[in-house]
Amino acid sequence: MPIRRLVVSLWIASFISVFGVPDARTATSNADAGTATSNATAPTATSKATAPTAISNAAVAAVPAGDCRDGGDDDTTCGALPAVARRSSTSSRVAALASLPTWNITRYGIRTLTGQARLYSVTTPASKAWPEPGYHDSAGVPMRLIKGKLYYHPVGLANTGLKYISSYWLTRDPAYLTLAKRIAHGLIKIGVSARGGIWFPYRFPFAMHGVASDTLQPPWYSGMAQGLALSLFTRLWNETHYTSYKALADSTYNSLRAMGRGSNPWVSWVDAGRYVWLEEYPADVDHTLNGFNFAIFGLYDYYQATRDLAHWTATRRDDALALLRGGITTIRHYVSRYRNPGSVSNYCLKHGRPQLDYHLVHIAQLRILTRLTGDAYFANMANLFRSDAS
Repeated sequence: MPIRRLVVSLWIASFISVFGVPDARTATSNADAGTATSNATAPTATSKATAPTAISNAAVAAVPAGDCRDGGDDDTTCGALPAVARRSSTSSRVAALASLPTWNITRYGIRTLTGQARLYSVTTPASKAWPEPGYHDSAGVPMRLIKGKLYYHPVGLANTGLKYISSYWLTRDPAYLTLAKRIAHGLIKIGVSARGGIWFPYRFPFAMHGVASDTLQPPWYSGMAQGLALSLFTRLWNETHYTSYKALADSTYNSLRAMGRGSNPWVSWVDAGRYVWLEEYPADVDHTLNGFNFAIFGLYDYYQATRDLAHWTATRRDDALALLRGGITTIRHYVSRYRNPGSVSNYCLKHGRPQLDYHLVHIAQLRILTRLTGDAYFANMANLFRSDAS
């Protein structure tokens, strides 16, 4: 869809300018990087999953938005919102931590990125004009015109909020923080509560790669959207220490920790080889590479926050680290399967669909994984991907 192309273009510009492509010779091995805890053999190709049925009203509850038009000046401005967030967050012991991790984990020592190396950093601040040009609701929250109807776009909203947070980092202008809050509360307005987490549904059908037989029917959910929202809520907590944002980050993490398949809604699951997947399109189970990585980056932001044991428990921190390490382990195991030697990489494993713009995103994401883990394998793969398209 057109907005997706626009969002990808913005990410390409940001990633390439900040991260570029590493030289494998300069990558260092991580002293804490171990081997996977399981020696399970590589799984066979997964079969196409049955599209999830619509979630009943009894299964989910709308998340009230409250009065957040000004972005919220304190921890109670958004009316009922903090209470709803706390309700989902406090169920984490049941929903998110009820079982120990069952997936393969490489014991990476996760590095902390600072300054302009932080994910989604910008070198030029965004415009402070509100609302942004284009379609929006009465509060100014952006919307997208799709087949003659206006819809909220979860990935587009989260990406816009992260752009404002990055502009705040660059300028320390509080106006950007207010804009990020407005976008965050736009996300909350469309959120639903289920399985101990907060989920951000797409309310329009989407034909994968324009193929009618692979149309995702609303409401559908995306691990990429959940991961970007997790980054946004976590960063708002970091900058404000409002308990509502912490609770929302916890609840969004719960959604990524609630394993499928077969439970609605879901975006995460463990395959036959014990590799955990965070699916951008779970209804299609196509293993989209860029969306998986963006979900991993959301886990990275959240894990970094949970290291503050004045506000999180060690159990929650360790659980977030296990899911983060598990996702990176899966990428390391499978990333070579996306490669097309001498050409651009595949968008996903199910359909293939190599595309140059996403190929550039893949290279930048591999560089990020190199910096997060110190694992030279990701640098080597980035160099191979680069040479394939040169």
